[in-house]
Amino acid sequence: MAFFNHTPVGKTLNVFAKDFDTIDDVLHDNFYQFWILIYTFYDLISIVVIFAWIMIGILILFAIVFYFYLINAAIIKMHLGSSTSTVVSHTAETLTGLSVERAFNKENKFLEANQA
Repeated sequence: MAFFNHTPVGKTLNVFAKDFDTIDDVLHDNFYQFWILIYTFYDLISIVVIFAWIMIGILILFAIVFYFYLINAAIIKMHLGSSTSTVVSHTAETLTGLSVERAFNKENKFLEANQA
């Protein structure tokens, strides 16, 4: 009780007013910022989870496309090799046999046979 006898009412009221101002304004802003933080964290987790599922889907799709590409690339390479092997073997035999034809002077006969 001695406190109220020595302290004027205005100073006491001012101290309590400042405390209530802190409770009304600052505490409200702190709770507001806390909820913004919670919602931001929730949104971040949601985006990461959704993005992870999308990335897993993209990786599965890539694996499927890559699997079919490997199968078809092997088939195409096999057909390409079989179609060019006759040309390559004919060219190799021709170049190998040139020295023999020149040795026996049969170039004209070779040219007549291959120009048709």
